[in-house]
Amino acid sequence: MLKNRNLRERTFLFAIFLSVFFCSFLFAEPNKPSQSASDASAANRPKRQPRNQWAEYSKQSDDWYRSSEGIRIANNILSWQSRQGSWPKNTNTTLEPFTGNPKTLQGTFDNSATTNEIRFLA
Repeated sequence: MLKNRNLRERTFLFAIFLSVFFCSFLFAEPNKPSQSASDASAANRPKRQPRNQWAEYSKQSDDWYRSSEGIRIANNILSWQSRQGSWPKNTNTTLEPFTGNPKTLQGTFDNSATTNEIRFLA
């Protein structure tokens, strides 16, 4: 039973990842933001998220995700999502919301970006 549940969860996460990945190509704009816009995005980035923090989030109960803390973190994560559906790498997307221009966000689908955010939101 537990093995089937883990397989379903992994399959679900993989399906979400593929959906976000392919949607990023559908909605991608041909022009990249200027260098100054990219610099502005970097200036708004909070410190890098400690890797063990994501492990702590995964151990939380369903009630925690419904709590004000869980909702606050989810809203912060969503504020950092680019228009293509990805998140920036090496950025603490849980600490505080993104306050810059959303058009300047440049996400990636690298191992250290997007995967943990998708797991948290799933």
